Amino acid sequence: MTASVASFLAQAQKKGAEPSAALSGALLLAAVRLSESKMQAVRPYQLLVDDDGALDLLTGDPPTGDGYAAPELRNGAVLPEDPRVLVYAVGALGYELSTLTPPRVGQGKSAELTGPLAPVIRKAMSERQQRYKSLGDMARAIERIQRRPSREEERLILAAIAASTPLPPAQKLAKIELGRTASPDDVQQAPVAATEPQPVFTQVWDPLEPQAQPALAAPPPVEQRPDPAPAPDSLRAELDAEKRARRDLTTVIESRNQDLAQLGMRLALLEEQVRSSLPPPLSPAASLARDVMQLLEQRRLSIGQLAEPRHRRLQLVEESRQLLEAGGDRATPRGRDLGRAPGHADPARDLVLLGLELRDHRVGV
Repeated sequence: MTASVASFLAQAQKKGAEPSAALSGALLLAAVRLSESKMQAVRPYQLLVDDDGALDLLTGDPPTGDGYAAPELRNGAVLPEDPRVLVYAVGALGYELSTLTPPRVGQGKSAELTGPLAPVIRKAMSERQQRYKSLGDMARAIERIQRRPSREEERLILAAIAASTPLPPAQKLAKIELGRTASPDDVQQAPVAATEPQPVFTQVWDPLEPQAQPALAAPPPVEQRPDPAPAPDSLRAELDAEKRARRDLTTVIESRNQDLAQLGMRLALLEEQVRSSLPPPLSPAASLARDVMQLLEQRRLSIGQLAEPRHRRLQLVEESRQLLEAGGDRATPRGRDLGRAPGHADPARDLVLLGLELRDHRVGV
C-alpha cells in the first residue's frame, strides 16, 4: 500500500497526536536527501511512502504561492530549483510535522515551535540570507541534534507511516464493490486469506500513538473473523470530502497559473519599456531632411562670408559719389588709374567713371 505524507499529517491532525521527535527527524532527513537528489521542492502530497519503507517524490512543479514557497519565489525573484528555496520547503515540512499546522502565506511561523529540531526549522524558514545555504548543510545540522537512523531503522519508520495511513475512500469503495460481486466460494475463502501473517508494523504499531512500540504479537487464530467493512454511506461521505479537497486544490492551481500569467505580462511590459527607452532609428526621409538642413547651414555661412566684400565695395562707391558731388579731384579709384592731375576737375568724366564702378559692382554681386 502506498500513502502520501499529506494523508499521514491529516490522520495525525484528526487524532491530535504529534509525531515523535525520532519519527519527525527520520522523515525530515529522508525528505532532505530526496529533495537534494531530485533538485525539487517538497510538498506533503508529493511525498509517497509504501509498506517497504521506500520514499519517493512525485515529479512536477509545485505551486509558487502556497505556504511552502519561499518569499523570494512568490515574488518571482529566483527559480524554483534555487538551493535556499528547497531549504525553505523542507523547513515548512518540519514545521507542519512539529505543529500539525500547515504554514500559511505571509504569516511566517505563526504557531510556537517546540522540540529538539525547532532551531533547525526556524533557521530554514528565516530570511533568505539567514537560511542554510544548501540542503546538505541542513541535513548536517539535523544530524548534530539527532542521530541519523540506519537504513533498516529508516525503512521500518517509513513503513510504519504508510501502514498507519488508511486507504483513500475511493479504494475502499472499490474493494467493497468487488466483494459484493465475488462468488460465495470466494466469500468463504476471504476470512482464511485475511488471517495470513501480516507485517508487524501494519498490525500493531501506530506511530501516532504516544505509547512505546509493543512486543511482537502472535498471529491471530484462524477462526478469528475480520472486522466488518465500514458502511458505504460513511465511505461515500469521505469520498465526497476528498472530492471537495481536490476541487480546492484545483482552484489553488488555477490561481497559481493566473499569477504566472500576470508575471509573464509584467515581464513583457518591462521588455517593451526597455525597448522604448532606446533612441528610435532615423527613417530614410528623416535622414535626408537632416542632410538638407546641414547643407543649408553651410550655404548660409558661405553667403555671410561673401557679404563682407560686397559691403566694402558699396562703401567705396558711396565715397566716390560724395567726392563727385563735392567736386573733388580724385572721385573714384579709376581716376587714379587714368593719371588725372590733382586739382583738374572734369564732372562728365567722373560721372562716366562712377557708372563703370556701379556696373562692376552689379557684375561682382
